[in-house]
Amino acid sequence: IKKLQESARRMDELVQQTHANLDRQETHSGPLSGLESQFESPKKRAVRKLARAKNVMQRADALKRKEARIEAQVKAELPGMDRAIDHAKKLHHKYAQLRREAEAAQQKADAAKVRQGKLQHRLARDQQRLSGIKRHLEAEKESYERIA
Repeated sequence: IKKLQESARRMDELVQQTHANLDRQETHSGPLSGLESQFESPKKRAVRKLARAKNVMQRADALKRKEARIEAQVKAELPGMDRAIDHAKKLHHKYAQLRREAEAAQQKADAAKVRQGKLQHRLARDQQRLSGIKRHLEAEKESYERIA
């Protein structure tokens, strides 16, 4: 829109220059000198430039109307978007909280697994010692029975 407005402003300046040139070079009866082109007169060129400037202005006005319409649509959608953003923020907060809780639970589970592994290792070692003590006790019992 700004480019078209700038273009329309330049076209308006060209039209004013053209009108000034026409006033200097042409009267109602025609050109003052032999400046007329074989295809069209300066007046026809000026009229063509005026029509082009009018078209540019019409396009700029149409774009302004379109911009206003789109702006109104966006403003109408803003409250809904704000609600959706608030809802998304709440969901994200809840997700982050659940993720932190899940990570903490996973860390606790990992620590429990490590403790369980250590306890199983101790249990296996204690069972080996108990088995060794039982064997030693059985051996002592057998030797006591042999003696008695």
